[in-house]
Amino acid sequence: MEIGRFTSPVAATSAPGDSRVFVVEQAGRIRIVGQAEPFLDIRMEVESGGERGLLNVAFAPDWAQSGRFYVFLTARGTGQVQVREYRRATGDGPLRADPATARLVLAQDHAAFPNHNGGGLAFGPDGRLWVTIGDGGGANNPVLGPDGAPSAQSDGTLLGKLLRIDPLAPDPAAGAVFHRGLRNAWRFSFDSVTGDLVIGDVGQNAREEIDVAPAAAGWLPGANWGWPCWEGTLKNQRAQPAPCDPPDDRFPSFELSHADGAVSITGGVVVRDRALPTLYGRYLYADFGMTNLRSLALRGTEASDDRAEATLPVAAVSSFGVGPACDQVLVASLDGPVYAIRDSAGSSDCGAPLPPENHYGGTAGPPVACGLRARAPRQRRRRALERRGVVVTLRAGAVRCDVELRGGIRARHVRLAADERRRVRLRLRRGHRRVLRRQLTRRRSARLTITLRATPPEDGPVTRKVLRVRVRR
Repeated sequence: MEIGRFTSPVAATSAPGDSRVFVVEQAGRIRIVGQAEPFLDIRMEVESGGERGLLNVAFAPDWAQSGRFYVFLTARGTGQVQVREYRRATGDGPLRADPATARLVLAQDHAAFPNHNGGGLAFGPDGRLWVTIGDGGGANNPVLGPDGAPSAQSDGTLLGKLLRIDPLAPDPAAGAVFHRGLRNAWRFSFDSVTGDLVIGDVGQNAREEIDVAPAAAGWLPGANWGWPCWEGTLKNQRAQPAPCDPPDDRFPSFELSHADGAVSITGGVVVRDRALPTLYGRYLYADFGMTNLRSLALRGTEASDDRAEATLPVAAVSSFGVGPACDQVLVASLDGPVYAIRDSAGSSDCGAPLPPENHYGGTAGPPVACGLRARAPRQRRRRALERRGVVVTLRAGAVRCDVELRGGIRARHVRLAADERRRVRLRLRRGHRRVLRRQLTRRRSARLTITLRATPPEDGPVTRKVLRVRVRR
C-alpha cells in the first residue's frame, strides 16, 4: 500500500513511541507522512547527487524525552561523510527539528571519489549507534589508508567499516571500528526478536552479499568481511597487493550472482509484523537489477530458501524500514513512492498469534546443516613436504560441526563450535609425499585432494565437500 510520494526517498522509518512515519529525501530534507511542512531541511548543507546526499536518520531510544536524532550525510563542498545530532524544536505547531541544535558527532574525509559513501545508521539493541561507511569509492578499493593498506583493511581510517559508537561520548570515533572489510554496506538492520545484525554489502562485478552477525556471538566483534581481497566467496585478483589474506576474514551468509541478474543489493529487515504470516521471520531485501522484493530464511549465520516475492513488485528500492505500528515493514523507492507492506492472508491485529515455531522464517523445526566452509591457501613445497603438512581453514555455521577429513592425509577429526573459525594442519601420508615430490620435480605446482564430511548435532543433514589444495615449488 502506498503511503506517500516524495522526491528521491532514501529511507523511511519511525521514532520510538511516535506514531508518525519519517521519510528522508536525498537532497537534504526529512519529511513526515501526512505533514506538508518538512521536519528538517538542510539542503543548503548537503552535497547531493549520485550516491551522495542526506542518506539516513536514526532516532535515539529516549527520543520521547530528549528529542535527539541523528542523520548521515555528505557535506556540501567537501563530500565529507558526517554523522550529526539534532534535536526537535519546542513550541506549538507541526513537529519540526531545530537546525540550530546541530552537533557534529563523526566525520570521515571522502574526497577521492563520489561513490561508496555507505549510509547505514541505526541504534542497536545495546543502545549504541551503529554506522556503516563505504570504502571511499573507485574500483578494487584504490583509496589507501595512512598505513598504505586498502582503506577497508586499514587501521588508520573509518572507510570500509562498521562502527559502533556512543554518540554522547567526548570522542565517539575512539575504538569505534567493529567490523572491517566492507565495500559499500548501504543498509543493515537488527532483528527485533533475535537481535541479530544483518548487513547488505554492495558488490563490484560479480557478487552481492548478505552478512549475518548473531547477537548470541556478540555480533562478531573484529569480524573482517574480506573486501577488497574477497568479493563474496570469490578471490579478487585485482585487489591492492597487501594485506590480502586478512585475519578474521569471513564469508557471507548468502550471495547473489550478477550472472543471475543481480546488480546492487539493498539490505532489508527481518519481518516481525504478525499481520504478515507468509513473511514472518524471513529477511526481506531487494536488488536494483531485480523486479520483485526477495526473502530469505536466516538462522544464525546460515541462509536458505531464497525466493522472489511475486506479489511484491517494487522498482528502484532504496531502503527498508519499520513503521510505528506492529513492526510494519516500510519500503522506499527512489522513483518516489513509499509503501507499507500488507498481506492479504494476514490480520490487522498486532496481537495475532504467531505462526507456530516460525521465528526463523520457516526453518525452525527440522535440524539444520552445520554450514561448513573450507578453504586452503596455496602451500609451499617446503612446508608441505619437509614439515609433512598442509594448512586449511575451517569455519562452522550456526551450529556445532564435527568434521572428518580424509584423502592424501592422515585422517583427522575436528570439532568446531558454532560459528568457530580454525586453521588446521594436516599431515600427508608417506605415499602422497612421494607422489607430490615427483610431480613438483616436473611441474611448478601439484594438487592434493581432501574430502570433508561435516556432521551437525541432532542428526542434522551431513555436508560433504571436496577441497583441492595447490602446492607450489
